[in-house]
Amino acid sequence: MKKKKKINKKKLFSRIFLLIALILLIVIIVRSFGKKDEKKSLITIILNNKDISEELLDEPYIDKDNVFYLSLEDIKRVFDSDVFYEESTNKIITTSGTKVCAIDVNSSVSELNSANIILPARNFKL
Repeated sequence: MKKKKKINKKKLFSRIFLLIALILLIVIIVRSFGKKDEKKSLITIILNNKDISEELLDEPYIDKDNVFYLSLEDIKRVFDSDVFYEESTNKIITTSGTKVCAIDVNSSVSELNSANIILPARNFKL
């Protein structure tokens, strides 16, 4: 003859409670790994068909005159690590292996390897 096991209601309830808690914990963990820290910007910057907006350290800004601002740190990280701003001459200077360009912030005339060039649009403000 078969013996019937007595079911302990307290043990059964605690096991069901633990199972439900474990399932909820797994769901929460899976959801948190599915979401990445979204730093949504109102401005999207596309460079070489790639959205680089999330790579920026600071939020880009467009003022009322449609002048676009990026921080110098972001310009160095994304575009050109050799660019810097010289306060004494009020120029943005960038270099490459063979060229030096000095862009005057207050003028449309810039220097490229000591030759003056005129930029068609000047929207530099620091």
